[in-house]
Amino acid sequence: METSTKNITTRAVVCGCLLAVLQQGKQFIQPALSLISEAFPNLSITTIQQLISGVALPTLIGALLAGPLSQYISRKKLALISSAIITIGGFGPLLFIDNFNAILTLRLFMGLGLGMASPCAVSIIATYVKPDKANKFIGVKESVAAIGSFLATIIAGWLAEITWTAVFYMYLIGVLVIVLVLILLPEDKPVAKIKKSGEVTEKFKPNMLLITALSFAFLYMVFFNSIGLNIALYMKSTGLGGAAKSGLVSSMVSLGSIVAGFVLAWLVKIFKKGTLGVGAICLAVGFGLLSVAPSIDVCLIGAFFIGLGNNICVAQGTYLCTKSTNPNFYVMTTGLFVAAIHLAQFITPYVVNPIAEAFNGGMDIYRWKYGFVGVMELIVGVIAIVAVGYAIKKFEAQESKAY
Repeated sequence: METSTKNITTRAVVCGCLLAVLQQGKQFIQPALSLISEAFPNLSITTIQQLISGVALPTLIGALLAGPLSQYISRKKLALISSAIITIGGFGPLLFIDNFNAILTLRLFMGLGLGMASPCAVSIIATYVKPDKANKFIGVKESVAAIGSFLATIIAGWLAEITWTAVFYMYLIGVLVIVLVLILLPEDKPVAKIKKSGEVTEKFKPNMLLITALSFAFLYMVFFNSIGLNIALYMKSTGLGGAAKSGLVSSMVSLGSIVAGFVLAWLVKIFKKGTLGVGAICLAVGFGLLSVAPSIDVCLIGAFFIGLGNNICVAQGTYLCTKSTNPNFYVMTTGLFVAAIHLAQFITPYVVNPIAEAFNGGMDIYRWKYGFVGVMELIVGVIAIVAVGYAIKKFEAQESKAY
C-alpha cells in the first residue's frame, strides 16, 4: 500500500512539473521577437510585443476559469484541456506565418491554457503529496519550471537562428505532456460528483489565510515586476552594459529562482510562518543592491537575490492557498493566486512609474526606481511576517475547533 501511494505521489509530481514547464510557454518565442518584427516591418515594436505581453489578460481569465471548471471536471481532464490549448495556440501560428492577426489570436487563445495550467499543476502536487511534504515539492515544481524556461529560451534562440517560424515547434512539448498525463495521472472525481454522492456538502468560502495570501501576492508582484520591465533600460542608463549584460542579469534571476525551489523546505524549517515575508525581504535586498550597484558583479548578486525571493514568494504563496482549504478547492484557490499575480503585472507600470518619478530627488531614474521598489518590498515583507503568522495561527485554531 505504501509503495502504491509513493508511486502515485511520484507520478503526480512528474505531471505537475511537466505542466509547470509548459506553463512557461509565453516566453518561448522571446528570442525571435526582433526577427518577427523584421518579418512584419509595418507593425510597431509595441504591437509585436503583444505576442508576449498580450497573453497576460487571457492568462488571468484562464486562471479564474480554472476554479469553477475544477468543480465539474477532474484534475486530469483539466490538465489535458489546458495542455491541448497551449499546444494548439503555440504551434498553430505555423499555419498562418503571413498573418500577424491570426498569430496573435492564437497566442491569446494559448493564454487561456497557461492560466488553467498553473493552478492545475499546484493542485495535482498538493492533492497527491503528503501535507508535510507539499511545501517541498511545490518548491521543486517552481525550480523545474525555471530550469525548463531557461533551457527552452536557449533552444528557441538556436531555432530562431534557422528561421523565426521554427520557434513555434517548441510547443510540440505539449504533445509529450498530454501523453504522459494520460499515462501517469490517476483519474479523480470532480467536486460536483462528490457532492452528488453525498461525500461532501461544504461550499467554497474564502477565509483570512487565503485573503492574506492573495493580498500579499498582489502587493509583492506589483513591485517585483519592475525587474523585467526596466532592467535593459537600467543597464543602459547606468552605463553598466548593453543587451548582453542585461541578458546575463536576467539569467542570474533565473538561477536564483532555481536555487530557491530546492532550498525552500530548509528555509521553511528555519523561518516557519515568516518564510513568505523572508521572500519579500530577499527581493528588497536584491533591488537595494541594484539601486547602488557600482559594477556588473553587484548587479548579478542583486539579481540572484531577486530570483531567490520571487520563487520563495510564489511557492510559499501557492502552498498557503492550498493550506487554506481542502483538496476539492485547490484549483480554485491557486487559480485566484495566479490571477492576483497577473493583475499585479498588468498594473505595475501605472503604479511604480508615476510614484517613483514624482519623488525622484535627482538620482538616475532607474536606480531611484529600484531603490523605491526595494523599500516597498521591505515593507511588504515585514507586514507579511506579522500578517501571515497571525492568519495561520487563527486558521489552525479554527481547524482544531472543527475537529
